[in-house]
Amino acid sequence: PACGTAGFLISAYKHITSGGKLTPDELKRVTNSIVGLDIDPTMVKLSLVNLYLHKFEQPNIYEYDTLSNDTRWGDRYDVILANPPFMTPKGGITPHKRFAINANRSEVLFADYFMEHLTINGRAGFVVPEGIIFSTSTAYKELRKMMLDGYLYAVVSLPSGVFNPYAGVKTSILFFDRAFAKQNKDILFVRVDNDGFSLGAQRTPIKQNDLPEALKIINEYCEGKDVSGYERAIVVSKERIAENDYDLTAAKYVEKEVIECKYDKLTLGELETEHKIEFLRGQGLTKKSITDDGIKDCILYGDLYTIYENPVIDTVLHKTNDTVKITSVSGDVLVPATTTADAMGIAIARALNKDGVLLGGDINIIRTRNQHINSKYLSWVINTVLKSDLARYAKGANILHLSNNDLRKLKIPLPPLDVQQQIVDEIENKQSAINHAREIIKNLERERQYFACLLDGIDYNEVKLGDVADVISGQSPEGKYYNQTGEGTPFYQGRTEFGDIYLKSAKNWTTKVTKTAIKGDILMSVRAPVGPVNLCDFENICIGRGLAAIRSHKN
Repeated sequence: PACGTAGFLISAYKHITSGGKLTPDELKRVTNSIVGLDIDPTMVKLSLVNLYLHKFEQPNIYEYDTLSNDTRWGDRYDVILANPPFMTPKGGITPHKRFAINANRSEVLFADYFMEHLTINGRAGFVVPEGIIFSTSTAYKELRKMMLDGYLYAVVSLPSGVFNPYAGVKTSILFFDRAFAKQNKDILFVRVDNDGFSLGAQRTPIKQNDLPEALKIINEYCEGKDVSGYERAIVVSKERIAENDYDLTAAKYVEKEVIECKYDKLTLGELETEHKIEFLRGQGLTKKSITDDGIKDCILYGDLYTIYENPVIDTVLHKTNDTVKITSVSGDVLVPATTTADAMGIAIARALNKDGVLLGGDINIIRTRNQHINSKYLSWVINTVLKSDLARYAKGANILHLSNNDLRKLKIPLPPLDVQQQIVDEIENKQSAINHAREIIKNLERERQYFACLLDGIDYNEVKLGDVADVISGQSPEGKYYNQTGEGTPFYQGRTEFGDIYLKSAKNWTTKVTKTAIKGDILMSVRAPVGPVNLCDFENICIGRGLAAIRSHKN
């Protein structure tokens, strides 16, 4: 129903014909039964060419607005496969009146469409943004209720990043089977953490791939087999889901053991003494050895600041020709050993999910191997609970240093591994909701920026920025003047403190003010990453070297 260039249709065709056992009449029936619809005339043309190249004599591809046009509403299909566009277009959607759910969100309307266009024994598999799974608005709840009433039988949760570089939003796959769902009283949930590729912008191949096991779980479940032995699967009754506002978030239905005790707190040094973790230090890599055609993946200490969106590193940004340096083990927690930012900025722990990556200098390495400490749990604890503690250990004036000996002093609560995993799962679930909200904000921002295009075709004068505004370079006070107690003036250092439009609430203050920004100033990041901007919504702040303030002469 949103076929794009017909990739799903051709993949389905290849799957059906892969055995080579179809008769000529059966093969003709298959090609005549494959149908694609798309609103974009260019996509329709590409689909037609694609199918012609795969020997379809008369492809059934039609230019059609699935959500607003009801002339093909009576069509029914045995199988629907879809990864439709879920960004609501500019101007919104004007759906026709034949949908069961009253909504104007594309994801709701598409899911409704799939249900209403399946034959009595029809099946469907389609990708949805995470909002469909848990959103509490009326349309979403009605949609989930409708799905449970005879369509849905499985939900596969995908990690954020599987659709990079186009979108980082977290998604799930929903599976429908009308015949199976009507006789089945449960819903299968399957968790996929890796799909065979890294989850960053480059999407490079990796060894970890949960998709074969996920497919095996789904097939066994459909065959009536017990899948409770699989770690990444859980089966929940429809009745229980209905009691929870039809929420399809798997984590809500995981049975959690209540442990009424206080967890022991141990220093990381004590854990090292007990041989439960190990401390290492990265080795310097020469600038000449860092090259796009290098033979080895590597991480530089600056990457720990660049990859600020996620506390887990799945994407490696650099390659090198060096081969004799310190290499990573999956589960290593990386903490910067040097920073020119404030003391709080040095506490940026990143869990690494890759083996064999060269680790550059100025990186402290805590090697957990995920045996006694979950590396994601440890990175979350350092980044949140222990961040201010760690900042106190940083030494230096303009350049701050942090050693493994400093890390050894950190005292962490150490629940059992399964409880650590539960904590990580809960945090990631909430982070997924936050990421989804950010995607919505980005879409709204794109629509807002559309109005900037109105300048096209208008005759206007271009001037130098310096003629209409003052540009004020930031200057960081000495570290001894910083505090996190709210004493003095709010202090901002760089991009990590930016919100979507306005600055986030201050985390640091200074009793010695160097350069200031005022309400209405545009703040630009002038150190990596260079270019992002935010608006100052505070009356008066102190800005460090990572920022410049642009102050209009006519604010």
